[in-house]
Amino acid sequence: MALLTLTNISVNFGGVRALSDLTLAIEPGSLHGLIGPNGAGKTTAMNVISGLLRPTAGTMTFMGEPFMPRPHKLAAQGLARGFQAAAVIDSLNAIENVLLGGYSSTKVGILPSAFRLPGATREESALRKRAEAVLGEVGYSGSNTAAMADLSTWQRRQIEIARALLSNPQLLLLDEPAAGLTAGEVESLKTLMRRLRNEGKGKKSILLIEHNVPLVFSLCDTVTAMAEGRDVTHGTPDFVRSHPGVISSYLGIGAERRKSVAQARAAKPATDQPIVLSLGNVSAGYGSTTVLHDISFVIRAGETVALFGPNGAGKTTLLNTIIGERRARSGTVTWQGNRIDGLSIQSIVRLGIGIVPQGRVVIERQSVEDNLIISMTGLRLTAKQRRERLDEMFEQFPSLGQRRKSYGASLSGGERQMLAIAKTLVRRPALLLLDEPSIGLAPTIVDEVQRIVADLGAKGLTVIIGEQSVDWVIPIASRAYAIAAGRIVGEGPSDIMMQDAESLADQYLGGMPA
Repeated sequence: MALLTLTNISVNFGGVRALSDLTLAIEPGSLHGLIGPNGAGKTTAMNVISGLLRPTAGTMTFMGEPFMPRPHKLAAQGLARGFQAAAVIDSLNAIENVLLGGYSSTKVGILPSAFRLPGATREESALRKRAEAVLGEVGYSGSNTAAMADLSTWQRRQIEIARALLSNPQLLLLDEPAAGLTAGEVESLKTLMRRLRNEGKGKKSILLIEHNVPLVFSLCDTVTAMAEGRDVTHGTPDFVRSHPGVISSYLGIGAERRKSVAQARAAKPATDQPIVLSLGNVSAGYGSTTVLHDISFVIRAGETVALFGPNGAGKTTLLNTIIGERRARSGTVTWQGNRIDGLSIQSIVRLGIGIVPQGRVVIERQSVEDNLIISMTGLRLTAKQRRERLDEMFEQFPSLGQRRKSYGASLSGGERQMLAIAKTLVRRPALLLLDEPSIGLAPTIVDEVQRIVADLGAKGLTVIIGEQSVDWVIPIASRAYAIAAGRIVGEGPSDIMMQDAESLADQYLGGMPA
């Protein structure tokens, strides 16, 4: 009997279906991996299992009984969860954070313990000993009284896992536990996961969501692959790794590659054009975590350049470093001959660089037209010039012109993406950065995005596309850089790089077993 089952689970956010008939079964004592590209619905599934989201349709069982998780009762129900960013309380020290995981199983509870009421002291002492033992089991080597601000990403992750284990869960849910870890720390995480599985003796299961797909394949007994809110397939790591649907969901290849009018417009390498953007040995990251390592590349005027890489490779961090949202810790970013790595986002945007970030950022309570007008703030345009730019955007995006008075909240996902692109283009940038523009879009909308980007390239706009799904980018990009683990691992003409599809799949999914 499966420990946990999800049957035909669906979740809707307004008109967007995040999960669609998802079916999943986790066996007792198993280490089960859940993989899928950005927007596949992995975290949404985790939120359903942990009770943060109620499914629109479908059923769940736990230990053979109908199951409706409640977040504040999760530990009592036999589950514990970790989050993408280690969920620790900064005002508590290491051991105090871990102790929070054990109060649900005590008789006196957290408030009597906090106020040292009669009967709480002995139980608190026993719980503290257990917490110290669990910290040792996860390999934590820091001080038990250390402040959270003084701990590394890995140490914070160890504390989060220790807190979860203190509640003695039958099912441990881990969401991206390897995020931000060094290679050595990832190996330590693998050792810990294997030991937890083995020492559980069939009584403890782990559900692991992880962008590091090779890590999942090296650890898990069973893997479920998701795409567009559905389960694509499940089985052993070897079976899932070679499944055509899985390869296609990550790379957009395996089926016939998209062919459209954009192929006739594919840009040629602009070797005779001046270099407009260059990065020299750039490193950057978040907090104590370094994501980019010694990134160097050049972009020439009028090029459309693709930046390929799996989830978590560093594409978004790289684009954010160019635009100034992340500061380079070392190295240089040069735009049109001048260093910009020390400038603010506003200054960089004024210099002619625009970014369309992930998430289709629009102002929901403003109309399409007002979204565009707001985006022109600071350009010092006359009323006539603003109108000309609006007309230009509505000509380029006819569907937006038809809905110019509609609120952003009423737009479909595809229309929101078009508006997000138009909001950047209305400022007429010289360099356009696109961050995963195809995530969650229907194939017909992706084709439209492809057409728009191809037209922009044909008009001489310089474009960098950070993208995981590579099939639609290949026909319109002149060159490509492959990025993995925050490093450039390949470069060349995009169509040549795509000819070795298996090598590219290895970067995303890991090598095929011998």
